[in-house]
Amino acid sequence: MTAVQQSVKKTGYQDIDKILMEANKLLQEGDQLEKEIAQAVKFKPRIPYSTSKQRALKRFRFRYK
Repeated sequence: MTAVQQSVKKTGYQDIDKILMEANKLLQEGDQLEKEIAQAVKFKPRIPYSTSKQRALKRFRFRYK
């Protein structure tokens, strides 16, 4: 869901113009949040100690079997 990147046309009525500008601003914020969520989902944190510990155990088992 992406918002159209066009400027909001003025209608001549202040209340309607204000609502349209707020809606456009919310749509742009929604697009930005959608991009941030997509990046956050791609990020996979790794446990810093598990890989080196497992690697050390494999070396130990291989050498002393």
